[in-house]
Order: sequence, then structure tokens, then C-alpha cells
Amino acid sequence: MNPKSIHAVLRGAIPVSEISGEDDLDTHLLRDMAEQAAQYVRSFAWCLELHEQFFADGVGGIAAIFLFFVTIRKVKKPEWIWVVVGDFPSAYMELGAGGNPQAVLLRYIEGVEEWLDASVEERLSGDLIPILVPPGAELLESLRGRLATLRSLVLPHLRGD
Repeated sequence: MNPKSIHAVLRGAIPVSEISGEDDLDTHLLRDMAEQAAQYVRSFAWCLELHEQFFADGVGGIAAIFLFFVTIRKVKKPEWIWVVVGDFPSAYMELGAGGNPQAVLLRYIEGVEEWLDASVEERLSGDLIPILVPPGAELLESLRGRLATLRSLVLPHLRGD
């Protein structure tokens, strides 16, 4: 991605060190989520180093979207990735997944819905969003409910174009 394009994506994002929520509790929750997102990305063997970390948007304790500049094993130059964390399985996505937090969360929701509708074999194929959910019908239905909440109550309030 060229510098001009990344500048457009970063518009409205802030370094995680500058996160400030609507109140002290929101600030604390969002900062915890930033640490959760960083730990999530570092947990992968492909992540060699986190260079830059930005908070794009979110609601403390519920859902947050981050943008990380990461050195990835076997990739010559660092890459930008989106990271979505919250009260649901975390996921990372390529920068092309959307240019703003609203588009990224929508892609996450649609990707997890596709994952939920897929067979076990399809889920293991690696072609679907990379989330970890233990097996069990109750957990899967709970996740469907969380996605509905994200779609109706969180998504409309995130920064879009």
C-alpha cells in the first residue's frame, strides 16, 4: 500500500498510547483491549515484530478495531493488518478488508457468519476467517447472538467513510 493510501486509512486512528475513552472506565477497557489485540497478534509464529499500533474505533469491553504495522515471517516488508477484538473471537484481516472501522467490523461479522454456516471441513480448510471457537452448538448460537448485537448496536456507531 502506498503512503498516501495508508494515510487515508489512518485518518481518525490514534496511537494506542493515546487512547482516551468517553470516561475512565471506557479508557481502561479500551487500553486493555489494545493489549489483548497486541498479545493476539504476537501469539502467531508469523508475527516477528509489531512496529506501530493504532486504535481505529470501538466500544470499551465490547468491540475494538486496531491497525498494526507488523513484520511477518517470509514477507520482505512489514505489512498493515486490522485486528478486531472484543467479547467474541479475535481476528486479524488484511488491510484490504476495508478502509475504515465500520467496513472492517462488517467484514468481520460477515466472515464469522460465513464461518458459522460452513461445515466443519470447510472451517478447517483455511479459506474462512481465522477464528478459534471450541466446538459446541451452545457456543455457536451464543456467537450468532453476539454477531447480531455487533451488527445492530455497535456497527452503526463506528467511524465509516
